[in-house]
Amino acid sequence: VDTLTRSFDIIRIHLTEDGIEGVSDHLDQIEAINAACEDDIIEVYCMNCPGGSADTIIALLNALSCTDAHTVCIIEGHNASAGTMPAMVTNEVHIGKYASFMLHSVSGGVVGSMKNTAEAAKFYERQYATFIEEVYQGFISPEELSLVHNGRELYLSAEDIAQRLESRQEFLQAKYEAENAEVAPEPVVAPKRSRKKVQE
Repeated sequence: VDTLTRSFDIIRIHLTEDGIEGVSDHLDQIEAINAACEDDIIEVYCMNCPGGSADTIIALLNALSCTDAHTVCIIEGHNASAGTMPAMVTNEVHIGKYASFMLHSVSGGVVGSMKNTAEAAKFYERQYATFIEEVYQGFISPEELSLVHNGRELYLSAEDIAQRLESRQEFLQAKYEAENAEVAPEPVVAPKRSRKKVQE
């Protein structure tokens, strides 16, 4: 009989009705994700999160995407905008009963001279359009993406979320296999993903 004793940390991050503030307000969360080891588990609780800073959610998503730890997103209540995005990058997602999503495009503004604000607006429009497209690829259709870019809000039930996450996983797996079909000198490990489910 072999007995294996393993030590690991469970890191819990809560995104709640307080929203996602500036990066300085979430540094502890980002540093905890970056410091996590392969045996650790990171649980991100999205609970009635209305969204918030685009710059901060990008930093959180980058950290979650790069960690060697196993990542889990727990969705409860109504989550909007940036509050929906952790579920797009974690290895596992648990969806509470009656949970829901609201997706929309990034909003905001800049201050300065008319010339500079016009240039900045064009830049951020391109930048965040690409960001939204990459985050939700395989989760919403091109037609829905176009509506979101044009200012429409997209509402999804728990069942919608679960179905779309499953379709997204299949989409990303097919994309990964297509991109690596002709690259075979060394074995390539596919991204670790787990089945998405709705909690009863």
